[in-house]
Amino acid sequence: MSTASEPPPGAEVLFNSGVLLQGRHEIQALDSHGIAALGTGDRGAVYGQLAPLSNACRPALA
Repeated sequence: MSTASEPPPGAEVLFNSGVLLQGRHEIQALDSHGIAALGTGDRGAVYGQLAPLSNACRPALA
């Protein structure tokens, strides 16, 4: 496992990942904290098909 280098100061950093189910549906694990209007690409969404009903993300630990 390797880690990315530190981003430049002031750069917005979001991490994106997902879980593929049956090779057809991807459940998003994008960092969506603070987003008021969730879409089909945010955490908990079925990518491109269904937006989550609520934002369950918490702020990152310092």
